[in-house]
Amino acid sequence: MFASLSLRSLLSVGVLALALRGEGREVAGVKLPEGVEVDGKTLHLNGMALTKFLFFDISVSALYLEQPSSNGNAILSSDQVKRILIVTRRQVGRKDLIKGLKGDFIRNNPPEMMPKFKDRLDTFLSLVPDVQRGTQFTITYFPEKGTEVRLPGRPPTLIPGKDFGSALIAIWVGPNPGNPDFKRRILGGL
Repeated sequence: MFASLSLRSLLSVGVLALALRGEGREVAGVKLPEGVEVDGKTLHLNGMALTKFLFFDISVSALYLEQPSSNGNAILSSDQVKRILIVTRRQVGRKDLIKGLKGDFIRNNPPEMMPKFKDRLDTFLSLVPDVQRGTQFTITYFPEKGTEVRLPGRPPTLIPGKDFGSALIAIWVGPNPGNPDFKRRILGGL
């Protein structure tokens, strides 16, 4: 009976067993669990990706969803709990982080929406600190509540609106990624 199983089938069973045991995944030395509990809901690790600048590893980002998907537009339009977890791989200054986040936000959202997002984007960017290697922070969208930003040493900040939550998460899964390979990986492609 086992002689008829292909190597691919055995590997698939092994990967499934690891996922069910919660072994997690690893990118650039950052290991994260396959699932997390958020507000009484189980979120599944959709994908992980490494942000690089020149030859430097900057951060590892992970996308957790209630309902995993490889479709960025479907993720952005869905009204489910969504979490971006970021783990920095090196020290990065606040000014550089803000420049990158703001540029990615603008690139992935319609220009006509920018006036509507301005105050909320300013609030989000005002939270961005200088970061050290290993700093972890989360951006979590909660339906009917808004987007919660959690940074070490600071109380969580809630920014209202599904529209802003989707616009912020578009930085990672939107139509104009800084790196198409990053987007493919965070959407679950290996």
